[in-house]
Amino acid sequence: MQDAAGFVFGPDGNLYVASSLASAVLRFEAGTGAFVDTFVAPGSGGLSGARCLAFGPDGALYASSAGRDQVLRYDGRSGAFLGAFASDANFRSPTWLAFTPAVAPGLRMSKGGVGEMPFSRSGL
Repeated sequence: MQDAAGFVFGPDGNLYVASSLASAVLRFEAGTGAFVDTFVAPGSGGLSGARCLAFGPDGALYASSAGRDQVLRYDGRSGAFLGAFASDANFRSPTWLAFTPAVAPGLRMSKGGVGEMPFSRSGL
């Protein structure tokens, strides 16, 4: 893959890779590196220019959609689109995502600065 933009190990131990050009998330077996499947289909839920990935405390996969200035939420088991978690033109192509501990729960994202979102299982 020539366009791997970000990756994360999932709760199942597999490696999930954001493909920016394909606007998809690919899954690889951690032990062997073998391709398992396309976990999030190209363009699913409006995914455009997938950049970074994070599994949230709710078990869902969060992916930045740089082409649409959004963070999208997917089922952590099936890859099915669950909805937009955050959407704002001021995000300007978020380049990293991280969830913080329960002391100050939230999603942190950045493109030149840090943006903060309160986390709830239903989104913002």
